[in-house]
Amino acid sequence: MKKKGVSPLIATVLLVGFVIIIAVLIWLWYGNVIEERAEKEGAKISGEFSCATDVSISVALNDCRMFINPYTFVNFDLTNDGLVDLNGIRIIVEGSDGTETLGVSKVFGKTTTRNIGEKYDATQVGTAETVTIIPTVESGPSTITCSEQQVVLDCS
Repeated sequence: MKKKGVSPLIATVLLVGFVIIIAVLIWLWYGNVIEERAEKEGAKISGEFSCATDVSISVALNDCRMFINPYTFVNFDLTNDGLVDLNGIRIIVEGSDGTETLGVSKVFGKTTTRNIGEKYDATQVGTAETVTIIPTVESGPSTITCSEQQVVLDCS
């Protein structure tokens, strides 16, 4: 038996070296993916926390069924009572025949009151019964809808 092989010590060192090299390559490749995901989740959690603690609105309904030929409008005064600027609002008009969601992408500064008049399709909605106003805030690269701060108005 004059065959020579690699000693067990050198084989172990080579295997450990290969494992370390593979781990570093995987970390370099996958590390950016993990970092981006962590940033997005952090922004989302921050936005949700802001929704719960810093967002507050009050709404005074003027008219749910204002008709200006050929459109039907919902008209209300919105006051941002919160500690942060609102990025916009979502308006959900529910009626006898269906629902329509409208988006308003205006910035509402802190302690600002604005009159909002948005048209909706009365042929799709029918007679408006309720109007739901939901504030949205920006958190990093994404927009968070603050559903827990929504205001529901009765149009009856």
